[in-house]
Amino acid sequence: MLRSFKDVVKIKRDVLACHTEDGNPRGVRIDESALSDAVETAWDRLGELPQGDLQDRVRAIAPTFRNAIILPGFAGTSDDLDDIVATVLGEALIEVWERLPKTDEAWRGAMLQVGAQQLENAQ
Repeated sequence: MLRSFKDVVKIKRDVLACHTEDGNPRGVRIDESALSDAVETAWDRLGELPQGDLQDRVRAIAPTFRNAIILPGFAGTSDDLDDIVATVLGEALIEVWERLPKTDEAWRGAMLQVGAQQLENAQ
């Protein structure tokens, strides 16, 4: 998810820049630490949210990612920022989905790798 979020911000940098004070795309950045924390918190929150429309779920976790995107001089409201973040998150989730293995065999292999990584991290 980290990589996908960063990719979307990079691709959308020009569009995101219109929400900055000077409109300079170079000012649009990612706070790596805030992004890492947001991803961890979001995974926990997603499990607590009721099942429903993906857009509703993305919107519900968007505030968690507010500090992950740096938009210098942003003058909008928190709701405005959440709309921006939700758009980035939605596109990042689509990118994650597109990267997932598409065959049963590939899926099982990927899940075994995830399980092995979790076991290693637990030790």
